Amino acid sequence: VFMQYMRTCLHASLCTSLVSICWFGVFSPVSFLLNPLIAAPISAVVCKGALLGTFLHIAGIDQRGLVLCGLSWVLCQFKHFVAFAADLPGASFECDPWSRALLAAVSLLVMLRIAARRTLPFRKQFTGEVELTRT
Repeated sequence: VFMQYMRTCLHASLCTSLVSICWFGVFSPVSFLLNPLIAAPISAVVCKGALLGTFLHIAGIDQRGLVLCGLSWVLCQFKHFVAFAADLPGASFECDPWSRALLAAVSLLVMLRIAARRTLPFRKQFTGEVELTRT
């Protein structure tokens, strides 16, 4: 499960990096580290918490919306941390047009390789099971 989580975060970071490179001309290597450690867990907690907070508010259990206010505070702190991390030296760098094209091409090739590996049978898996059939 952990490796699947890390692969999913890597794929998301790769796709996001491609958009960032092509659209903004900025590459952020720190995002490959921060996304699995911070962004995904915060997203999961806040999405589930918002659903719970909305339900509690509609049901009249949390009429003041304290759960939603707490989640708002968590997101605000997260925003401050992301801004701090983005200002660290080496967290991101601007790409000239050639670097932009090279990074975009490498990202696309990696994504195509991942997609092909998931859909095309490159190798046959040996399971060790023997299938018996009657004739």
